[in-house]
Amino acid sequence: MWGGGPLIIDSHIHLWPASEIKSLGWKLPKRLKEIDEEVAGQCSVDAWTHAAAHEFDCHTPIDEAYEVQGYIVIEADRESHLDAESGWDMPLLEVDFFRRVALGLPREGEGHEARDAPLCLGIISWAPVLLGADGLEKFVRKVRVVVGEDVFKNKIKGFRYLLQNKPRGTMLEKKFIEGLKWLGQQGFTFDLAIDVRGKGIWQMEEAVEMVRRSREGVEEDKVLKIIIDRMGKPNRRVDSTRPSFKRWQDQINKLASFDNTYMKLCGAFSELPNQNLEKLGSASDVMEKMKDWLDVIFKAFKPERIMFGSDWPLCDINLPYDEYISAWAYWKIIIELYMEQEFTPSDEGEEEEEAKDGKENEEVEGKSASAITANNDDDDDYEDLVETVIKPREQDDVWQGTAKRVYGIILPPENQHKNGKGSEESDDES
Repeated sequence: MWGGGPLIIDSHIHLWPASEIKSLGWKLPKRLKEIDEEVAGQCSVDAWTHAAAHEFDCHTPIDEAYEVQGYIVIEADRESHLDAESGWDMPLLEVDFFRRVALGLPREGEGHEARDAPLCLGIISWAPVLLGADGLEKFVRKVRVVVGEDVFKNKIKGFRYLLQNKPRGTMLEKKFIEGLKWLGQQGFTFDLAIDVRGKGIWQMEEAVEMVRRSREGVEEDKVLKIIIDRMGKPNRRVDSTRPSFKRWQDQINKLASFDNTYMKLCGAFSELPNQNLEKLGSASDVMEKMKDWLDVIFKAFKPERIMFGSDWPLCDINLPYDEYISAWAYWKIIIELYMEQEFTPSDEGEEEEEAKDGKENEEVEGKSASAITANNDDDDDYEDLVETVIKPREQDDVWQGTAKRVYGIILPPENQHKNGKGSEESDDES
């Protein structure tokens, strides 16, 4: 059943039941009302598995399509504010829904079943980080009560407080930095959501300083792991010759200089103009258009600090609905094409050809992601990136390894599939 493709953890999806749509803090776009074929506006586990199983010309069960091991579900910006009396109600309603998903205890019509529970590998909840350590501790205690000890211990991996719509200076406030330090001390992670295209490069500049301050005076093993969502939402509507690209590149390099930062490859489609199938082109065409952005990220962070994510269902917003295409599948193929460019692991029987190539192969190996991504800020080296080579083990980091390490994921036995590239197990049976 398992065809040897990469094992994948989708590190960034959003879920909500139809009964709680009104609690979202943003207006549901028309496209998202079409995601779930059964319930308008609902974004369910069933709909996600359908999207992740959607190849361009076939529809197969999810485990035959991409060998997806599971997902990390991210808070979806429910109505909230810092007032503990009423501002926490909707985020706590959300984590209660996540609890039902994680335990396989669906309410009627929610679009998930008991058998889907192992797919939920982690939960990232909203949290009032701006309240500092005391406010955070109070909120996290409430989360613990709502989800129960088992889910809290095994599924609550970290928290997020959206910064993309906050005023200048928010992430540098004393209480905010205090809150970040508290999260790190408790062993949680923080998902950083900023918006360079919508708000400006100042958000990324401020984020660099935020990371620096959050490390000050903190013991090395208590430094907070910070995961940058959606590549910082760069302006993908201009080409890489524009000054805005260079400014984004500079800030990416600064963020990557901190060893506690990580990057999610997700959210690219939502930063593009509205697409149609004719304009979109093949996955290889889109990969080439995105290559400069991906080159910067892979050079700065290296594969061991990069993780694949779909940003489902928001990845669908700028793509048309089509029976034989899903943005999830499209994005997966784009990343796969990028990571396999200029390098294909030799098949059995090609050793003779490799020996013949000799020195040429050594030169290609010398341009591995590890070598190319060595610290070097010289702008002249940027041209070298077009030859980026990413080895199978490094690809496995992007597909699943980084997410496992950063979020502390231990796969349930039923998720540890055999025979896939990057599998944790080997099949000794004939």
